[in-house]
Amino acid sequence: MEKEYIIILKNAKDLDQFYEDMESRYGDDEIPSRIVECAARRSMSRSTHYYLTDEEAEQVRRDSRVLDVTRTIEDLGVKPRLLNTTINPQQNWNYYYPPISGDSKNYSGWNKLEWYNDPWTQFPGSTNPDLAGNRGTTYGSTTWINWALLRCTKRAQVADWGYGGTPEVFDSVTLGVQGQHVDVVIIDGVTDPTHVEFTTNSDGTGVSRRKYYNWFQHNQAVRGVAITDFPDYDVTFPYYRDSSNDHGTHTASIVAGNTCGWARKASIYNLPFARYGSEGIYDYDNGNSSGYEYDVINYVREFHRTKPINPITGRKNPTIVNMSYGYGPSSGLVDMDASTYIWFKGTKYTRPGDSWIWVGGKLDLTARFKFGLIDGTYSEKSDGTGISENYVYYHTRIPTIDQDIIDAISEGIIFCAAAGNSYHYIDVPGGAHYNNRLSNGSNQTTFSNDQYFHRGPTPGAAPGVIMVSAVDSYKVDRKASFSCAGPRTDIFAPGVGITGAGNGAYSYSDKESQVDMRTAQLDNSGNFVPKAPYTRIHYRTRAPGTSFASPQVTGVIASILEAYPTLNQAQAKTKMLEMATSNQLLNQSPAFNPDYSNTHFGRTNTTTYGAPNKYLGYVSPTVSLGISAQQKFPKFNNGTRSTDGQTWPRTKFYRQS
Repeated sequence: MEKEYIIILKNAKDLDQFYEDMESRYGDDEIPSRIVECAARRSMSRSTHYYLTDEEAEQVRRDSRVLDVTRTIEDLGVKPRLLNTTINPQQNWNYYYPPISGDSKNYSGWNKLEWYNDPWTQFPGSTNPDLAGNRGTTYGSTTWINWALLRCTKRAQVADWGYGGTPEVFDSVTLGVQGQHVDVVIIDGVTDPTHVEFTTNSDGTGVSRRKYYNWFQHNQAVRGVAITDFPDYDVTFPYYRDSSNDHGTHTASIVAGNTCGWARKASIYNLPFARYGSEGIYDYDNGNSSGYEYDVINYVREFHRTKPINPITGRKNPTIVNMSYGYGPSSGLVDMDASTYIWFKGTKYTRPGDSWIWVGGKLDLTARFKFGLIDGTYSEKSDGTGISENYVYYHTRIPTIDQDIIDAISEGIIFCAAAGNSYHYIDVPGGAHYNNRLSNGSNQTTFSNDQYFHRGPTPGAAPGVIMVSAVDSYKVDRKASFSCAGPRTDIFAPGVGITGAGNGAYSYSDKESQVDMRTAQLDNSGNFVPKAPYTRIHYRTRAPGTSFASPQVTGVIASILEAYPTLNQAQAKTKMLEMATSNQLLNQSPAFNPDYSNTHFGRTNTTTYGAPNKYLGYVSPTVSLGISAQQKFPKFNNGTRSTDGQTWPRTKFYRQS
């Protein structure tokens, strides 16, 4: 039976001849002897989709021009996900430890999970009693600020500042170059083009730097079809102010917001990582995706190729991309009943032959930890029928997208991406754990049905991408327990309690928000109402995740691109590491084995997993205006908040991600 396969060539120069060979009647040892139907010819990519039998796919794999032959995203059962989402797509499970001040529940250690229904799906009015609680929404004239701005410009921990120590300090930040004449592309959810955080001035005046851009004007170059062939796509991606869109707005504001971001003069472009439906919901289940998810990177490539010369600088603006999403199982979890073998450090473990591992037809929990598998025992089954017993989670690499990123990097585009929030160890090619996998294959070289669990996600772990792991908000710098990390990590950056722009609609319970007072005022009844010229109230939000660590790095690099506009990916990474500090993160021993058995499958494990112990720093090539007056910098909620000045919150949350 024919299936859709993706054939990736080593060199783009071979594409035309390969098309001719595949689509003629004359085959050879590597090409089928028939006219092979082309499912999708992606003009800018080295990847082409053909309908082949399994035997023909193996035949084509032997062609010396072919780098890889893979199944489609849909057939692999994977999809892209925002990297603040939980392992279980049905619920948000959260750990709070130590207990939150004033919390009546007992969150003692890691003994149990508590499901906490978020009460702030709509923002309460100013009379809501939750306003007085430490867990609730905070209003007033105090302005939260992204605490990474202070920590990374200091390039050293402020003594006793953070969770478990002093909640706030007084200090100032000076930013120099801020990304003027730099184009930042946020591949994420749809960002709010009207948010006050994206205006040219920090007081909310001026025009929006978030640009409206018709990505589908490039359809002919990217996919060989006209824009009219996609009538179901809205050219500008309509923005819906709901929970599904909060992520992209938050991420963009960390990169380039006018009070919470780094590159405050950069132009902001936004491209959703998945097709966007008419109701503001990501449409993952749309047949063969009509090619959109596959070609997101190629739209950016054509944008970069065709952008005009900037008349002020006499050159094209540099392009830097932030990607706070990753590919994983469509169902959220993988049933291990579908796997026959576990390959671990080159050794095959067989079910049911290795009875010390397989208990009652299922992989023993301790054995899962020993293999470094993230367990799904405490998660709901996808059908809602109860607790799963044999489920695991892993990130997925998508070779066709990885190769498009490699080509984009060679064309001068810079990429930063999140490592992921599932506690996983991420190895490098050639590493002892790089080929650890679940498999139906009976030998070491059969990869067609393999599910690798220590290679990290696409796009974060794609070759060349700057992969960012998250730092916690403790007074002692350490990896956030939820953060993926390992030898593949390039750098750590703050990723807990990170302040940025928000919608005022909550998509997960481990975040809180406040009214952005640049857009609001109190009426005679003490309720918040929009302040002219704004017709709605805007918000700030604090949230955890590697999704919000990656844009710290993107923002720093975007800033210095103003001074170094010709940096390529490798040079940008070198400059980033020159500014970074070394050995400031707690690095518990031993390094990852992998073995989660003594750390409750990694959820309390704050070791760097053998990653380079590098903490993001910022050193401006010039010194200019910034936050010059001393301000209050709180790292986490503790008692009464300041009523004046700018605050730098550093809130601690534990959660399963």
